[in-house]
Amino acid sequence: MPAPIPAPSAAHARAALHRFLNALPIPAGVVTATGGYLAANAAGEPLLALIADSLPPLLRQEPIPGGTVETGGKVYRWHARAIADDRDQRVIITFLQQPRAAASVSQLAHLDRLASLGRTMASLVHELNGPLTTLATSVDLLVERGPHGQHHLLADIRRSGRRARNLARRILSFARPGTSGRTELAPESLVGSALDLVRAEARCHDIKVECTTAADGFLIKVDEVELRQVLVNLLTNAIQAMAQSSRPRRIHLVTGFREPWVAIDITDSGPGIEPDCLQRIFDPFYTTKAAQQGTGLGLHIARRIVEAHQGRLLARSEVGVGTTFTILLPPIQATSRSRASGAKAAPRGLHPGHGTRVLVVDDDQTLIRLLRDILTEAGYAVVTARSGSEALHALKEQDFDLILSDLRMPGMSGMEFYHIVAKRDPRLAARIAFVTGDVVSQETAAFFAETHALHLAKPFRIQELDAVLTRIRKRR
Repeated sequence: MPAPIPAPSAAHARAALHRFLNALPIPAGVVTATGGYLAANAAGEPLLALIADSLPPLLRQEPIPGGTVETGGKVYRWHARAIADDRDQRVIITFLQQPRAAASVSQLAHLDRLASLGRTMASLVHELNGPLTTLATSVDLLVERGPHGQHHLLADIRRSGRRARNLARRILSFARPGTSGRTELAPESLVGSALDLVRAEARCHDIKVECTTAADGFLIKVDEVELRQVLVNLLTNAIQAMAQSSRPRRIHLVTGFREPWVAIDITDSGPGIEPDCLQRIFDPFYTTKAAQQGTGLGLHIARRIVEAHQGRLLARSEVGVGTTFTILLPPIQATSRSRASGAKAAPRGLHPGHGTRVLVVDDDQTLIRLLRDILTEAGYAVVTARSGSEALHALKEQDFDLILSDLRMPGMSGMEFYHIVAKRDPRLAARIAFVTGDVVSQETAAFFAETHALHLAKPFRIQELDAVLTRIRKRR
């Protein structure tokens, strides 16, 4: 009687799985039924890593949905299939590269963001003018009366300054090309930052915006710039749809956990969408708007962005009642404690400078005086210069431990100043940090990508200045 054939060992099974994957002509990998990594071929391993956090909730669905992932300027559509008759219930993930003409999601998204800003710029300027007027008027009163007993004015200045700064930053990040990278966010935080960009437009059309939060402590891992764009697009569409409709006009945003997703609903009380139009709204270049109002790419781009986050963008509507768009995103973490109570209190002021020698370079005399006072009070030894050439002269006169420089200055720019210093003293060049209001242009982005120079965006908080100073002092 022949001896029984032994069952293959786990090592043999893994080797066979690797041979199978390596024989495939496309990127691929195999995971467990709950999304745990098992194996991948060389091309599939980095792609599988990009979607790993999003797989568990997707694998619980039947059929398993696919999605898109973008890396290195290429877009891949991925598909997941359970391996037939497999007792271990493994799932194979395959990736197909999309044609180059369809791959430029980030470029189209940037153009769409700029178009959105253009349509709402008047409202955004109005929104900025409010806190700026409060700032200017309060400062005038303080100059006339003196600071004694005027604490309410100082509180107004701080509150208005924060409001203007936050709005300016969101406008700049919205206009900036590229993406911000994936970070963990509370869904209500994402909704709030999007509302900052459209709230004034909604008020102009007498539209009431309401928010309800019920996300149960779940977080999402997203590119904040991209997902904010999706929300701004959906909110702007709702505002435009209701601009001519009868009152009351309302937009209701709801964030919550809807197994297995974190869901964000945007519901308006507008005229609704006809059923035949509803079937086509995500098609590229399909639009019912006038030529000056839209290109027909906004919703198409929005869906692709959400799918790249392994999520779903859905729409339902009833004519004469309103429309609801739903963003479904995979949760990455649940926490029982309140995010607000868990947040660390920001330190006040700067950490002690202990005599660290700083050269501050800026053509704005007011900012130079402000930085000099803040740094000197913290114990730094400060020298100031009004131009790049003046700063080079100061470098001949004495040594410095670090430099804070503006980027855009008349005569010699901060970039030119940096390159001159880098030729003379590469170690000191590595300890230059830029304080700049230009964080949008391609030239600036390329410069920071090439040099890895630290930079602080205007307007900034003292805590942010302290963080940059701490990082730069650690450089050797």
